[in-house]
This record gives sequence, structure tokens and C-alpha cells, in this order.
Amino acid sequence: MARRGNQDLERRRDFDPALAWLLGAALLLLALPSLALERDGDRFVDEQHHAVALVWAFGLTDAVELPAYRECGFNTVYLDLPAAAGVDPQGLLRLADSAGRQGFHLILGLNPVDALGDGPLDVADPEAVQRSLDWLAKAVAAWKTAPGLVAWGLQHDVEAHLASGPAALVGWLARRYGGKLDMLNAAWDTRFRSFAAIGPDAVEAAEAARPGGFGPGTLELARQREEVVSDTLSQWARAIRADDPVHPVLGGRMRRYRTLLSAPTALAGLQPFRRVAEG
Repeated sequence: MARRGNQDLERRRDFDPALAWLLGAALLLLALPSLALERDGDRFVDEQHHAVALVWAFGLTDAVELPAYRECGFNTVYLDLPAAAGVDPQGLLRLADSAGRQGFHLILGLNPVDALGDGPLDVADPEAVQRSLDWLAKAVAAWKTAPGLVAWGLQHDVEAHLASGPAALVGWLARRYGGKLDMLNAAWDTRFRSFAAIGPDAVEAAEAARPGGFGPGTLELARQREEVVSDTLSQWARAIRADDPVHPVLGGRMRRYRTLLSAPTALAGLQPFRRVAEG
């Protein structure tokens, strides 16, 4: 059985080397104890069909912290799957193993932008977007049977990891106004001579005299950015659920309230980032 599993892993290592250790780790995770939680609509329930509330925090780094972690009321461990060469995968495996043996449930964080290591994801670049989707699909295929897994988490602070250049804005505006520049100028009370001339700086300059520097153009920029976040998260969620329709997908940590408002219904839950002050 183990030999056949290793052969399967080798055949699947024809993609980014950054994912290779994830596959090996998935094989080792098969030894973890399974925790019995089932889905009942929007709830998790135990074997007695009692609702179970999942409670977790970020920053767990060592198994020695688990008793204190439980004393704080946490019953779930959130672990981000790193792709950086400098991260010790064995340390993550040991932590997951210790948490599972102590009865913790598991959420695995998938951070495709960090994993690809190319800086912000250009949403106007189809190849870059597809690479993020491919990474997610392969990571999910490798880890979806991890015992104790209850949910997936997505890229933390997603808005800060996305780039949307002038070309994306121009295309969005052209579609929104049906390619009719005169309609846009009438709605914005502007005199742009082409869609290509409309960028964030041009909008800011055109609305500088308005109260607060805010007008219809500024609102349209906000709408376009909201769609970038929402559409990207929806794509990622679909890529995960295509290979794993069982486990729900959560948004990653979100520091900005506007990002929370942009989150699509494709996500089963959101994670507002809150740092508790010490002392």
C-alpha cells in the first residue's frame, strides 16, 4: 500500500517543486487519528448529532502550546501550508500530528499567491490566474483526505495580494458602459476622449474639485476593486470545491472591512483579523 502510494506521488510531481513536500506530507498525515465531525447544513455535528462550534486562533507554532491553547477554549488548529523552501515541513507535520492526537480539529490554509512567489497576482493575466488555480487544485488533491480536516482557508489579506492594472480597469469600464464613452462622460460629468485615458490618477484629477474629492468615477473604481476581490475568491473557491465538495471554504484573515464586504457567497465563512493587545 505504501509503495503504491509513493509511486502515485512520484507520478504527480510533474508540477511546481514547491508542492512536492505537500504531497509527501499528505502521505504521512494518513497516520493521524480521524476526528468524527459531520456537516448538517451550515453546522458541524459530532457522532451524537450535537452541534460543534469550531474555535481557533492564529499563530500556533509548537505542540507544547496546545494545552494552553485548549485552556483558552480553542478546539481547532489552523495551519497554513507553506511553500517557501525555508519552511520546515516536518515541523508542520509534527504539529498537525500532535494536535490530532489531542483531539483538535484541523483547518488548512491555502495561500496560492504566497506559494507561487511571484508577488501580487495580476488578475488581468490569465496565465497567472490559472497558475493559482492549478496550485490550489493540486494542493487540495494532496491534502483533502487528511484526518481531522474540517475546512479550507484561503489567502490571508487577499486584497493586498492582488494587482489590477490600468488595462483591467479600462476593460471593466468599457464593458460596464457598453463601449460608449459618451455615456460614461455624461454619467461622470467628465470629458475623457478615450477609455484608455481613464485611470485612477485621471479619475482623481477629474474629481479633485468635488466635495471630498469623491464622485461617480471614484465610486466606479471602488466597484471595480470590489469585483476583483469577489471574483478572485469565487474562482479559488470553485477550484477547491471542484476536487473537494465536502469541506467548506473560508476566506483567509481579512484586516480591511471593505474586503469583508467584498467576500462572495461562494465562501462558507469569513475570518476577520483581530489582534488582541497584550497586558
